[in-house]
This record gives sequence, structure tokens and C-alpha cells, in this order.
Amino acid sequence: MKAFAIIFFFFSGILATAQTKDGIFQLDKEYKINPNGTIKLNASDAKVYVTGSTRNTAHVKIYRQVTTKGVVFGHEEFSVDVSEENGNLRIRETSNSTVVGMIGYNYEKYSITIEAPEGISLEVKGDDGDYWIRNIDGRISLDLDDADVELTGCSGDNFEFRMDDGDILMDEGKGRLDIN
Repeated sequence: MKAFAIIFFFFSGILATAQTKDGIFQLDKEYKINPNGTIKLNASDAKVYVTGSTRNTAHVKIYRQVTTKGVVFGHEEFSVDVSEENGNLRIRETSNSTVVGMIGYNYEKYSITIEAPEGISLEVKGDDGDYWIRNIDGRISLDLDDADVELTGCSGDNFEFRMDDGDILMDEGKGRLDIN
């Protein structure tokens, strides 16, 4: 019992002196893309909004905030690489974490918003997250682990979905549908 009390007061002292740590990543930029180009997105655990419109460029807005209260043993590095490639756009999240333990609380708020020409194609590889895709008329390919997807006004004719778990809701479509 005495050992338990000593351990309890030791960790209480650590937590009382620990500070809140906020890690914020922000991106808000326009990129060139062909009206019938492809956006290739690789992300994990984000709320993703992709909207097609009459615009000529792709507007990419990313916001990620991690709030930690307590003690973390290790560190995390996070970045997003965006590159224009032959009229297409590649958006790739890179994360390197060496967290070996944590005592306390960790909260992540992460969203990706993309506005692009409605004729583009979309290729997404992701782990978890939620996806709202509107008015994209090109090919849509989603390779997701555990996600919920809502496709609205996507009138293309080529859809490919690879998912382990989750829901897909579509309000229209025609042509080829491949689901695994």
C-alpha cells in the first residue's frame, strides 16, 4: 500500500507540472491542375472535403491541431507534401512518430478541404477518416481502411472502392463500379 501511495504521488506531481502542448499544421494554397487532371491524396485520420466547381485551379486547405496534456515520452513529426506533376496534383501526408508512452490526454483535429475543377479524377489512399466528395465527374478510386464516404453529385462513369470497414453512400453514378 505504501508503494502504491508513493507511485501515485510521483505521477500526480509529474502531471501537475506538465504543460499543454499544441502542435498546429496549416496550409492554404492554390495549385495548378488540368481541368481533367487527377488529384492523388494520401492521408490518415482526417475529415476530408473534396468539391468540384467551375474553378481552374485546385485550392487546398489543410488544418491539423494536436493538443496534448500530460507527459509524452517521444516525439512526432508531421508534414504534408504537395506537388504538381504533369497537370495532376499529389498530396501526401508524412508522419514520423517515436512516441513510446503517454500519461495524459491527446486530441487531434484534422481536416483537408479541396476545391478543384469538377472534371478531375480522384485517387485516395487512407487509413481512417470521413470523406465528403461532391460534384467530381472524373474517375473516383478510394482505397481506405476504416472510413465513411458520402458521394454527392458525382456523375462520373468509373468508381473503384477498396475498404476494410465503413460505409459508402452514393446518390448517383453510371458505368463501372468495382467494390472490394
